[in-house]
Amino acid sequence: MQRKEYKRLLKKADLVIVISSICIGILSSIPKLFRLHMLLGELVIDISIFTGFTLYVWYFNLKTLPTPSDDHYQISGIYKKFVQTILFGSVVMALFVTIHQLLLPKYPLASMMGMYEFRGLIINITIGLFLYYFYQSHVTGMISAKLETIKMDHLNARFELLKQQVNPHFLFNSLSTLKSMVDAGEKQASEFIDQLSCFYRYSLEDTHPNLTRLRQELELLNSYIYLLKTRYGQGLNVQLMIADTYHETIIPPFTLQLLVENAVKHNTIVVNNPLIVKIYIEEDYLIVQNPVMPRRSVEASAHIGLNNIRERYQNLFKASIEVESSPSYFTIKLPIIHEYNNH
Repeated sequence: MQRKEYKRLLKKADLVIVISSICIGILSSIPKLFRLHMLLGELVIDISIFTGFTLYVWYFNLKTLPTPSDDHYQISGIYKKFVQTILFGSVVMALFVTIHQLLLPKYPLASMMGMYEFRGLIINITIGLFLYYFYQSHVTGMISAKLETIKMDHLNARFELLKQQVNPHFLFNSLSTLKSMVDAGEKQASEFIDQLSCFYRYSLEDTHPNLTRLRQELELLNSYIYLLKTRYGQGLNVQLMIADTYHETIIPPFTLQLLVENAVKHNTIVVNNPLIVKIYIEEDYLIVQNPVMPRRSVEASAHIGLNNIRERYQNLFKASIEVESSPSYFTIKLPIIHEYNNH
């Protein structure tokens, strides 16, 4: 909530302030009514004093309450201001008691001053604590929202860095494959160039949202799989088993591409024992599974891609992915996110 919205919210509270002030004025006068057997005129004066004092406390606190902004939160001096409002309230109540004595001099000043000041103190503390609790809750919400924005910006920056790390390596391998195809005069070279262009055009765009349709993710993945199949041939088999009814669900972009890339990167790919990557739906999860066929020599992995996917699901959906690793299979379970879940 921005500064203007904060002020607008306080202005809308005027009716509540007036009604609550009248109610507090009546409630504060009831004990005195039963004890002193006040006349109607005296009761009206008494209620008017407490109502007027309550209105003063409300608006004085609202006026002195610092207005939070996106860049400045005044929590440190809030308790000092609270003490000041109590002291000023005591002075104002003393003025009200003086007016009361001028109108009704039959009551002793000392006892009236003590009784009114005590009730005024209760009113002041109650309203002050409520407003400062409201202020601190509001500021906490603003800070939390700002931290979430910073966290998301940081995550997006890490995602862009991840793409920059993956793309050059894959591009080098793809160009090497393309050179071999051209040298061999293969007719599929033209199709390979089209798919490579499609994949990199999408990968290098700066307009990707945080979320994309599964349909679009699968289109990107199909181009990626074509490029991998051209390089590895029958040694790689990616099986997509996703019904059309799930194509409009939501997924962070490049999620499936990164998971297939991880499977290819960490496992042996040979024609006589192909690497089979299965992508399918089971219950409420989109599952990516591959057999464990570790390479003889592989670079140490920092799990950047998997950690990035995990963090994006947590920040975007407050959902967790599941990772299951056994000697035979490595399985990633991605929660299925429907659009209505996150609007």
